[in-house]
Amino acid sequence: MGGRRSYFRYAHYKNKAGLNTNATDKDIVEFVRELATGWRDPHIASILNRAGFRTGKGNCWNENRVRHLRTENGIPPLSKSTGRTWKTMSETANELNVSVCVVRTMVKNKLLPAKQVVKNAPWMIESKDLLRSEVQQYAKQARAGKSALVRTIPNAKLDYERHRFR
Repeated sequence: MGGRRSYFRYAHYKNKAGLNTNATDKDIVEFVRELATGWRDPHIASILNRAGFRTGKGNCWNENRVRHLRTENGIPPLSKSTGRTWKTMSETANELNVSVCVVRTMVKNKLLPAKQVVKNAPWMIESKDLLRSEVQQYAKQARAGKSALVRTIPNAKLDYERHRFR
């Protein structure tokens, strides 16, 4: 026997420079960049885990992994001196002196602009939007216990009785 050779051919895929198969998805990096403007690393880790995101190696997120991701991608940590320009729903409700449900209704009906980077992440509401006259009027009517929705939003397609404030 002899003389027979088998040739094994395979495709050799080479990674791009600086990347490997364990790299964290670019969308997650951008998500962390957005969250780093308002929260510290432990809170960011809990948001990432709640949203079901994993590291490039498939691990859960923790403070050290978030810090490493920020460092590698040049994302600055939250600074106490700069503060953030936006508020969460709870902070907005406290400032307007209404319940979180009222704020959620305003966001749902596009009366109060808000951004949620990904599902299960906190809503981000710009502080300047709280000064809008329609937001102030809606909050005032909600505090008074009046049905504010129908009068504030002219094209609302909602049942009047279902959305009365009690």
